[in-house]
Amino acid sequence: MTRLALGSSPIYDELDVFTASSSGCDGDLILAVADLEDTFYFLYTYFAVADGPLAVGETRNCYLTLEFTPWAPSVFPVTFDMSSYVDLDPSNNSATVFLRRPVAIATPVPTLSPIWLGLLTCLLMAITGIWRMQSNTQRWPVARQLHDRY
Repeated sequence: MTRLALGSSPIYDELDVFTASSSGCDGDLILAVADLEDTFYFLYTYFAVADGPLAVGETRNCYLTLEFTPWAPSVFPVTFDMSSYVDLDPSNNSATVFLRRPVAIATPVPTLSPIWLGLLTCLLMAITGIWRMQSNTQRWPVARQLHDRY
């Protein structure tokens, strides 16, 4: 049995590696921390179990689910490659997946609930009624004076 190792590109703070889950992986998926002097990043290494050499065109799948962090760009590339594998044609030894942040669908949010809208309507009607009553009392003496003169 031979083991094939695939390594990821560095993940700094774009993905939440602590909430990761995987499925369909026939081997080991390891999360490593690369600790530098003033920063660090994470690397995933997938050790695929293979019975003998991979056949031409053979595909192995390992599904990894990660959540975006608030610092992630809207599109984030992650590359897995066989950097330690000796191959005569290294052009097909890596693959990049472009992770896209899900776009939230805008949902309308009412500014006021139906109860508050009803109360606001009643309040506006009461204010309008008071205003009309005051304007009628102010107009009545003027109208009465005009009526008395003519």
